[in-house]
Amino acid sequence: MNPGRLISIGLVSGMVIAAAFLAFDRNGLLAWVGVALGALLLLKLLRWPSSRDTLLCVVAVGAWTLSWGAAWAYVVSTWESGEVVELEVASEHTARVWVLDLSEGPLMYYDAPPDVAGRLLAGAPVSMTRGAQVRDGCAHATRVQEVPEERLRDLTRQLESKYEGLHTATTVFYVVLGGKRDRVGVLVELTACE
Repeated sequence: MNPGRLISIGLVSGMVIAAAFLAFDRNGLLAWVGVALGALLLLKLLRWPSSRDTLLCVVAVGAWTLSWGAAWAYVVSTWESGEVVELEVASEHTARVWVLDLSEGPLMYYDAPPDVAGRLLAGAPVSMTRGAQVRDGCAHATRVQEVPEERLRDLTRQLESKYEGLHTATTVFYVVLGGKRDRVGVLVELTACE
């Protein structure tokens, strides 16, 4: 087997492994495209080898990688173009989230890792940094699934109104890149600690 073919097989195998991990971890469209493209390329390399295989593999793997990076850059830059606050949970975890100003105070949505969601649901101390202003308090959090449907629709409408045009990035994130499977959606209000 010539070195070019070995490089091609190694490159494509690496892409398949990375795409399979992303498909398992995030379940996004681009991950599954990477798995399918990699499988087809491996089949082509093993069954119908040609002198152009190395170039084909480099272009295919490069295009898949650039697509992933471009989608990620688009999502992050679009989300950051709206008002984003920094939410710090128990001085251990920091996230950048969207915020709504309601009469009761600020309300933030966060797709949190399970351990952070547990701390938020238990009323952990939090701080919200908005611009140069820091506000401390305790979390009053609710799982999104437990919010009454009418209230959830109203909050979604308010988010869409405030972050008009930025929801396309959310769709790209969840469909194309995929959200992490273990995340817990929580609505977090900043309240006074008791």
